[in-house]
Amino acid sequence: MFIICRIYLFILFVRWYKYRLLVVINSLSQMSFWGNLQRHDNSKRNKSPVEMLSVVERNNVKAESSNVPRLNMNHGFIKSIVRNQIDRDEYDKLVSERSVATSYRHLERSRKTCDPLLLYIPPHLRSINVKTTKNEENSNVKNEKEKLRKEIRQRLMEQMAKEEHERLQMTAETMIPSSVLVKRNADTKRHSDPATITATPVRNEPLFKLNIRGQDGNPVEQIVHANDNSARVAKALTQQLELTDNQCRLLRNRIEEELEKRLAI
Repeated sequence: MFIICRIYLFILFVRWYKYRLLVVINSLSQMSFWGNLQRHDNSKRNKSPVEMLSVVERNNVKAESSNVPRLNMNHGFIKSIVRNQIDRDEYDKLVSERSVATSYRHLERSRKTCDPLLLYIPPHLRSINVKTTKNEENSNVKNEKEKLRKEIRQRLMEQMAKEEHERLQMTAETMIPSSVLVKRNADTKRHSDPATITATPVRNEPLFKLNIRGQDGNPVEQIVHANDNSARVAKALTQQLELTDNQCRLLRNRIEEELEKRLAI
């Protein structure tokens, strides 16, 4: 009998506990529902005036914003800013390209140039006219910028070539006087056939000494002989002094001028 009473009390306790648990769950659900509803009402109240506008009023606002004065890209001041920006970008590109070319010059190899690719165009596409699109103005602006970029790049290349020419200092000192060459040429004319007369010395003797001051400021002396090749001498000096291609070309032209000046007697 005592055991039955205890079981009955346990069943009552379990039922009471379930009831209390359901009450707590219902109260929590109601609180969350009313909280969401209140937040929804607050969000409606806190909307900005622009969000509460009607469709017509929004269109009016857009029309007014489109009439606001904007930046005129055709103004001279704006064009000068764009030109200065392009000038700076192209100068940085040229400096980086030349630095890479000078650092990797010894790794370069002669490569065979390939023929340009010829793309096949079907006959029905060859006579199609190009249609104007909405982006025609943007394309015109891009073409103007590309033209301006090319002009600035050409001007910078000429300016840098002039600076390199001024930086490369060359002087030539004659080692064989012109009177000696005249006497030797006269002797060769007496003792040789007129068809084989040359204005060069008999032996490969030094003609002049070339004094070069490179970019680092250290002077270098190079003796040029009568039978030397100007291109080879210029290439050897370029590798020794780490000169650029334009400076190598200037050096070669100077050696050729000095050789022609001393041999054309």
